[in-house]
Amino acid sequence: MENVLQYLFDETTDSLKVQRESQSTTSAASPFFRYKQMDAGQSTTVRFLPAAPRLAPGLNFLVEKRIVRLRFADPNNEKNEISLSFRPMDVKTAHDPVMAQVQALSKEADAEEKAGHDARAKQLRSTASRHWVKPEFFAQGFVVRPGVKEDNIPENPIRIFELNKQLVNKIRNAINSDDPDTMLEGSPEHGTKGTPFIIKKTMTGDGKWPSYTESGFGNKASALTEEHRAAILKYNLFNLTEFLPKIPDEDEYELLAEIMAQSLAGDYLWNPEWESRLKVSTVYKSAGRGKPDADTVEGEVVADVEQASRLLGNKAGRAPSASTPEDELSSKRIADQQVVSAVMERYNQKKAAAERADA
Repeated sequence: MENVLQYLFDETTDSLKVQRESQSTTSAASPFFRYKQMDAGQSTTVRFLPAAPRLAPGLNFLVEKRIVRLRFADPNNEKNEISLSFRPMDVKTAHDPVMAQVQALSKEADAEEKAGHDARAKQLRSTASRHWVKPEFFAQGFVVRPGVKEDNIPENPIRIFELNKQLVNKIRNAINSDDPDTMLEGSPEHGTKGTPFIIKKTMTGDGKWPSYTESGFGNKASALTEEHRAAILKYNLFNLTEFLPKIPDEDEYELLAEIMAQSLAGDYLWNPEWESRLKVSTVYKSAGRGKPDADTVEGEVVADVEQASRLLGNKAGRAPSASTPEDELSSKRIADQQVVSAVMERYNQKKAAAERADA
């Protein structure tokens, strides 16, 4: 841990260019700070720390979660939603059987755009974006001023923050700024040159969706206190990479490829038989929908109306088996049409919310 302490409290450190070495450490119980539970108008001030106990090349204070999140309708209750989250193997190559499908859709969108089919290209791109890795990150640090009351505050004051796209964009824009009036003195996690970050929760114009667009860094750098240093010495830093979800094994990934293909085809009906083969992927069942962040809504707008309409025409994309009894077939058709109705309703809600978020 010596090089982290030197980095944090050495005034001569070139904080924006420091090279780093990796080392793992143990985690603590309940370290996550749930800033999203703040009421609108409230803010939380945090002071970032490095992402691991030892500095490593390419590892700064932000660690990308690399999570794909797919949403399906519950076949047993069309008002409920089932969310599937998993960590892909390799999003950058065509060898990944899951993500290669999304890449292929993006390439198809490019081809449609070159052919002058702008509406179709936009539709395909939106579908691909909705199936791509979500822009979510881990960071750790101290809560300087909480904007939400916690019932159980952990003994270790070093907390972990799950940052969404809006917050990460604010952080990156500030780091990359060359404007003398807004540029940071040093990297946000540096011990003496770091600047506190203020997470402010507001609502979109219609008051319906949470937003964090008014968040940003404070006006000046603020050195970590002696209490902060003592906490680092006592508890050590987390290794944020240890909080990343596990990558599925070959059998599970083969199933995920099938699930991805179904979702890309516009079939958003969950199959309960999948659950026994999903070992490390997370399946979350919710009664109705909550209130996602505006950037999440924007990324999840179901713009493929053509696909949803096609579902209604072929009964959710599934041809009935020749052995299916007529009475059972009728109930299946009714259920599938209800699913399509639910998909279209969510489409209209998401589209309207995304337009309001862009306004």
